[in-house]
Amino acid sequence: MKRGFVVSLFFALILGSIMLASWISLSPEHTKARVADLTIEASPWKFVGALALEEVPEPSGIAYHTGRDSFFVVDDGARGRPCALYEFKLVKVEHPEYGEMTDAEIVGKLEIGRDLEGVCINSTNELVYLVDEANEKIYEIAPDGPTHLRTFRVILSSISTVTIEKGGNGFEGITFRPMKGMPLGGVYYLANQDDPTCVVKVVLPEKGCETGTEPPKIKIQQMFKGEQINLGDLMYYEESGKLWLSHAWQNLLEIIDPDSGETLRWELMPGCAQEGITIDGEGRLWIAQDVGGVAVYVKD
Repeated sequence: MKRGFVVSLFFALILGSIMLASWISLSPEHTKARVADLTIEASPWKFVGALALEEVPEPSGIAYHTGRDSFFVVDDGARGRPCALYEFKLVKVEHPEYGEMTDAEIVGKLEIGRDLEGVCINSTNELVYLVDEANEKIYEIAPDGPTHLRTFRVILSSISTVTIEKGGNGFEGITFRPMKGMPLGGVYYLANQDDPTCVVKVVLPEKGCETGTEPPKIKIQQMFKGEQINLGDLMYYEESGKLWLSHAWQNLLEIIDPDSGETLRWELMPGCAQEGITIDGEGRLWIAQDVGGVAVYVKD
């Protein structure tokens, strides 16, 4: 019996154009022509399938929740469509021609914020955290429901070395790094898309800031200024202890040291318009694509 991922006919046409665009932009000659003086390694990831996620037209961030064996994805909204957080689980369905396939079932939804761009899971308390680009806010969410618990506002002027511009291309991603002795069990990194392209570290408080109260002002603790433009997302990969940064316009994956900000490696990144990245419990790479759908990859 054949197994795979369910792809609608409409989404298959979109996916075909995505894969063609990705193949062109992933060629070393094309990428190196755009990004000078970088040593770029080939991608170790092989495409194995995709999910249309038609309920989520513009997925802008994705995170795998180990404790629930599910995925949380954010949609950044549009006119007439509020941005929202969705939870989906993988389910098996029977296709009349291809047999058993994998599909996505939406099991939760929460409309919140103005421009949701990133989502992560705190592996210590298993809560969900969202970043809102337009409001420069972080939302703390209980996965059951989902339910909004607390709100935090990031103060862009709290670091004196570099000015982060308000509005425009702001926070595109959020990730959690467990660290002993820290509030909530760790620290959070935010990817700032442009003006300037950078990664900042923040610490969120254990108590206070409940829904209905004035959001507390969260200071930036550390900042790494990036060399390339247009950060799409970032992910702390616990297995390696490194930060993965996706550069959507250049189809590049940057791997950096989370303490020093030093770039350790560049890789060609599969997919197109890579707005969200996560690794599931089986070691598969999931990429949320702003043009629609989620693509799945395994190590080649």
